[in-house]
Amino acid sequence: MYDGFIIVDAEEYIVTINPVAQEILADLPIQIDKPLSELLAAWPALLERQEQAMEKTCEIEKESPNGKQYYQLLVTILHLRGLPKGKILILKEITEQKKNQEQLLDQQKALSILQERGRMSRELHDGQGQIWNYLALEITMVSELLQKREIAMAQAQLYQLLGIVQEQNDDVRESIVGLRCTRANIADKTSYHFIQNLQEYLHWYENQHNIAVNFQLPHDSIAKLLRHTSSIHVLRIIQEALTNVRKHAKATQVTIQLQQTDRVMRIHIADNGCGFDVSSSRCHRPKSFGLQIMQERAQESGGQLTIQSTPGVGTEIILEFKNS
Repeated sequence: MYDGFIIVDAEEYIVTINPVAQEILADLPIQIDKPLSELLAAWPALLERQEQAMEKTCEIEKESPNGKQYYQLLVTILHLRGLPKGKILILKEITEQKKNQEQLLDQQKALSILQERGRMSRELHDGQGQIWNYLALEITMVSELLQKREIAMAQAQLYQLLGIVQEQNDDVRESIVGLRCTRANIADKTSYHFIQNLQEYLHWYENQHNIAVNFQLPHDSIAKLLRHTSSIHVLRIIQEALTNVRKHAKATQVTIQLQQTDRVMRIHIADNGCGFDVSSSRCHRPKSFGLQIMQERAQESGGQLTIQSTPGVGTEIILEFKNS
């Protein structure tokens, strides 16, 4: 047999130990006709997992001279004429599979980082690149105005350029904070850290831009509905939406709600800003590049993004993920 098994009688005394189990437990006190409690006392993880393993196979780890070892544990109750007469503890070593799984997760993590870097590079190239081209043209225009001695027009143009440079400085700082939160979210796959990173960003955003942020979470955990492969995109979509609020909405308040049902997780972002005409062609101009980024991220992560806005009322962005 490749699996180790220990047979215990109704009084919790060890009856049989096969050679595989003896090898697994060589450094622990285990002996036929001795109580199982001695083994459980020496291996607390086994004591903790024993009840759980009666319903389904569970994972258990053990320190050994060769390092940490991993096993699958299953406990089966033995019956005779309908009455419990003992149990079998089955141990299957999965150390090698566990190591391979950790290597695969490390590779997936590295791939996620590379993919995110690629997306960020594209966004910086497409979005920021347009701005720098625009600045170059404007500076050329200022130079021509100065050559013509049109000082007043040149000064007006310089003031406009100063505002754009300040706005770009805000964008860069916001990107740095967003990247830091995104990197932390890639490194940790739990929904807890997703929420923690998002709250950190929202706190920074609120203090930096003097825009009140009302963040609402569902009562239940979002772990089942927010897959790690989507969480990075969700974080970046929220960040991009807030950047648009800062730059275009003239809003004083934004509300972010994470809602869930049995089938859908919904992220709802609403501001009290000036709004815009969604059907207008202006949505397809370079200044709406942020909306394109959000749409692309939503599609890549299997979500659906809806933008609703009315001039003078505000804008709502709804991102939905179906729970498969």
